Amino acid sequence: MEKRGRPGTFGIIKPVVTLPGQRLAPPASLADDEIETWRATVASMPSGWFDTCPFLLRCLVAHVANAQYLSLALAEVRSTKDRRKYQQEFAKLSALHARESTMISNLSQKLRLVPRAKYTMERSQNLKSDTPTTRPWEIRSGDPDPAA
Repeated sequence: MEKRGRPGTFGIIKPVVTLPGQRLAPPASLADDEIETWRATVASMPSGWFDTCPFLLRCLVAHVANAQYLSLALAEVRSTKDRRKYQQEFAKLSALHARESTMISNLSQKLRLVPRAKYTMERSQNLKSDTPTTRPWEIRSGDPDPAA
């Protein structure tokens, strides 16, 4: 049977090959500060966590680098004596920094970088079963139920 439609270009997304247990290596196109962020992020999660979505991790690293650059620029503007002169620049930089922070937050959620993502449903059920079922005000023995 003949394929329909225009042929796609799949050279944009290149598959990433890693050995089991090996951490995802940073791409060669990253800058030094981005490589540092990449390695710190990959090391903070279990091995194989980012194997299916290195492009999202690449986006996160770029947004972190942009946010760091903007925070340095904001610090420079804040340290000037004539703040009124740089008020518009400060507002623009603040808006850009807020946008970058929002993207970092969104991508972190998508990549499940929050600590609770490391727990499976089974693990959380085990933790829940270990917690006591009595309420603190019901601990005293022999007290009648105050609600009754």
